Amino acid sequence: MTHLSEETPPIQYYEVIDFKTISKRGAWWILLALCRETESNKMFLAFYKYQKRKNQEGESYWQKKSSFRWNNINHIPKIIESIQELTEEWKNQQEL
Repeated sequence: MTHLSEETPPIQYYEVIDFKTISKRGAWWILLALCRETESNKMFLAFYKYQKRKNQEGESYWQKKSSFRWNNINHIPKIIESIQELTEEWKNQQEL
């Protein structure tokens, strides 16, 4: 499960099973979450990007800026493979 010191992401409408923070610096929080739809009980993975904002009272909160979800677990191996291949290409391009 998630580290106890890490706050729970403000994901609405879905049950958060677990999540991993990719980056949390300054006013930005990027995370990958395993969620479940409450009505259908279907699970999915989603990337979320949040920006820290302040309300009228000056209190900070996280506002969702974007998200993307994968509903088909069978796509995950291809996603991982693609990330690895593109990362290698990225490294190769930086060496030029």
